[in-house]
Amino acid sequence: STPIKSSAASDVYKRQIFLLILVGYFVANFYLNKKVPLSAPTNVNIAVMPNQNNCFYLTWDHNELATNGYYVIIYEDDEKIKEVDVKKQVDTNTNKQYFKTDIVYKDGKRYKFEIKTEATNEYKASDIVIIYYPDW
Repeated sequence: STPIKSSAASDVYKRQIFLLILVGYFVANFYLNKKVPLSAPTNVNIAVMPNQNNCFYLTWDHNELATNGYYVIIYEDDEKIKEVDVKKQVDTNTNKQYFKTDIVYKDGKRYKFEIKTEATNEYKASDIVIIYYPDW
């Protein structure tokens, strides 16, 4: 009777191992096969708005897949001064994503903007695009 119990226990372990491998395959497949919405936001434009206390106004191409918005880090002369989650906001006239900052442009300072598309359930976060203002 011992071999039968041993064989039955062995079958249970084999099934558990098979199920673990199967679940592991699907979990790994799900994470490894996420797509990237865009390599990075494209056609980024930075303007200083004189009528808005010289704050920065950024626009870039609208990405339908960027349902979780964007992530922006702003540096002033290489010092990080702001990190912000930018919700999806599309200008209906230009079909561009826009972001009005509260960062005031100061003459003689150089600003760096790092922008990426946030990850969603279906897609990985994009690569980061880096834009300087002024761009010298």
